[in-house]
Amino acid sequence: DLQGVLLYPDPLAVGRHGEAQQLRLWPKRLVFCIAWQYVTAVGSHWQCENKQQLKAAMRLCCISSSLMMQEQQMQVTPVTPTVCAPVMQGYTFYLAIFYLLVAVLYMSVAICVWVGWCFMNDNFPFLWPIKVARLVVSLFVSMFYIASLNIFLMACACDKHNGVWEHSVWHVECLGFPHIVHAAFSIVSGVVFFVVALLLVLGDHELDPMSKSLLAAPHSLCELRALLCKTVITFSDILLKPWPHVQVVLYAISCGLLFYYHARMVPHYVPWINALRGGLNMVLAWVALMSCILTYTVDWDVHYGQHTHWDKDEYRGIMTKAMAAGCPVLFLVGAGICWGHLVYAWRSALKFKELPPGVKPRTIHRFMEDFDVEVASRIGRIWDEEGVLDPTALELAENVLRAGVAMKPNSVLMHIVYSNFLIYVRHNAQAGWSHLEMAKKLEPNLSYQFSMFSRHQEHKQKSAGGGGGEGSTDLVSYVEFQKNYRSLLVYHKASLVANREFWRLLTKDTIPLERLGHSFKRIDEMESMAEKTYKLVLDRYPTNAKLLKSYGKFLENVKNDPWGAARYYAEAEKQEELAESQAAEIRVADETSLAGMVDDKSALITIDANGIMQTVNKAACQLMGYKKGELEGKNVSMLMPAPFSIRHNSYLRNHITTGQVKILNTTREVVALHKDRYVFPVSLYVGKYSGDGADSVFMGIMKPVESDSEMIRAWMLTTGTMLCADQSFLDYAGWDPDELVGRAFSSLGVDSQELDE
Repeated sequence: DLQGVLLYPDPLAVGRHGEAQQLRLWPKRLVFCIAWQYVTAVGSHWQCENKQQLKAAMRLCCISSSLMMQEQQMQVTPVTPTVCAPVMQGYTFYLAIFYLLVAVLYMSVAICVWVGWCFMNDNFPFLWPIKVARLVVSLFVSMFYIASLNIFLMACACDKHNGVWEHSVWHVECLGFPHIVHAAFSIVSGVVFFVVALLLVLGDHELDPMSKSLLAAPHSLCELRALLCKTVITFSDILLKPWPHVQVVLYAISCGLLFYYHARMVPHYVPWINALRGGLNMVLAWVALMSCILTYTVDWDVHYGQHTHWDKDEYRGIMTKAMAAGCPVLFLVGAGICWGHLVYAWRSALKFKELPPGVKPRTIHRFMEDFDVEVASRIGRIWDEEGVLDPTALELAENVLRAGVAMKPNSVLMHIVYSNFLIYVRHNAQAGWSHLEMAKKLEPNLSYQFSMFSRHQEHKQKSAGGGGGEGSTDLVSYVEFQKNYRSLLVYHKASLVANREFWRLLTKDTIPLERLGHSFKRIDEMESMAEKTYKLVLDRYPTNAKLLKSYGKFLENVKNDPWGAARYYAEAEKQEELAESQAAEIRVADETSLAGMVDDKSALITIDANGIMQTVNKAACQLMGYKKGELEGKNVSMLMPAPFSIRHNSYLRNHITTGQVKILNTTREVVALHKDRYVFPVSLYVGKYSGDGADSVFMGIMKPVESDSEMIRAWMLTTGTMLCADQSFLDYAGWDPDELVGRAFSSLGVDSQELDE
């Protein structure tokens, strides 16, 4: 009976309309056949009113042709079946599962809203909601999307019978109470579930172009369209049962588009995953097409509410065998199409082995779409036996991306993909962030906005996670670090408070021994808890300068161990210098003109379009006489003497407004204002770090001016007012620095008139 099980109509429609309602091609009918035959064989468990209703229930549940023939021999007069206990139990079980999923859905939405609020406030007080959201969302939405959506929509699967809208499975009145309430929950929850799934797919992409994850993809365009196709298929399966002609057409169109989108974009980094999914999608399209052909080539008898009357069993068998025989063939065809697309893209990439300057990339090869450029750039994903990326392949991939950006300068995807390549592969953060800033100005859609947001969050979490290793860029690791650090501060503070209370107790005239002993015990407990927590966290983040400094303060102020504190202070300073030197190398990696300018003594300062200092390295702090952290967040004009400090902000505004360049990308000698209020000369280079307009970020490289034994130097305004002089001038003229500042240069000589001239 396997053929009858696979191809026989919906079993729940038999006995209600007298014939099949529509074609079914699901193997699970075999399981239903065995189960229902067993249940009907032990009819004593059915709480129906009489034998006639029992036979009607058997007619309702039969699904094989042999059972139909037996029923015809019994010559049972069809009656309107009543809803027996097993049907109602199934309805109750469905409602229990339905409302359980509704509760899980809205709980997940609430957790996601809470996580968004935490992102806005940069505060994650609890870690467990994030882990719960990850687990629930990955299972509930990602893996079982179609199954979950089926459950949400099942309450709306109604059909009109004798002028009354009844449920197609449980035969309850759809517009009656309480099912109308369940249907309302079904519609609202289905829409919310679809929106949640859509938003999750928007963010389901990998930033690192060299990721080895099997399902990693550089963008979510293909998965978004695939989600829409799967939603249409599910919607048709549940809600369009009364219109099978429309249903099968939607099946065929959706499955065909599912294969087309995947074959056109080949979205995954791993090649064989693209071939595998392409073959499976082609099989789906083939089965949907055969179902559509079968539906439109059989005889339909549509009168008195009767549907799907098969004319020939032999025809059904032929179509089933053709469908089954075509599945492996079409799988190979679909996989071959996807693999051929990849081979064509890689051959196109080989044309850019050399990209001479001045040659238009369009003359070498013309890419139709921006994602074609991304597919071709995957030629750089070649590793040697030791797991090291091949430099020749990387150079070829970068040429492809540069050509793509040149051909499609207004493509947001192109700038994001090239930015990720520069940041992750070339470790060139400056150029990468510049492309991200350009992408921001091209009106990116929600998916691209989330991609840029993820990149910013990853950078922020990596910075905050310090020495946490690669895992520190993960949200959970980042939250764990913040939580552990807050715990450290709590115990650290508690230790200080316990010491304070102890010394306060000693200032009193009378000291109860009980309170004194309690104070000693409290101090020991808090110090022990803080010590254990510090050790645990430092074992996980051994190179985090923030933690090292905090532990140094704990040793110095609580444990009274200045020598141990000095060791941790030195290690923290070493890690800060290492991080700053790495950041400096990244900033100037693509500027050949700066490669010889930056060394260990270079003072680096970055400012925004308003002149506010964003980062200041240790060399700059030492040069200007400030401590680390004193300059960030303040205007750079505080490092300049008047009148330059007054005019600097207007210079910046003029550049932002007009775009005119006066001192950018040039090196000149200027004067700087030390914290001790004396002026000294420095060599300054200023360049644009990233951004445009109000989003611009500038970087300055300063070095002290080297003295020349054969030359003396003095700096003054055009009015002749002295600003400063080098040490050679001071030694030669015999003036003190304070005596020179603000003095007329002509007053330094015997003949003032000659000096003025």
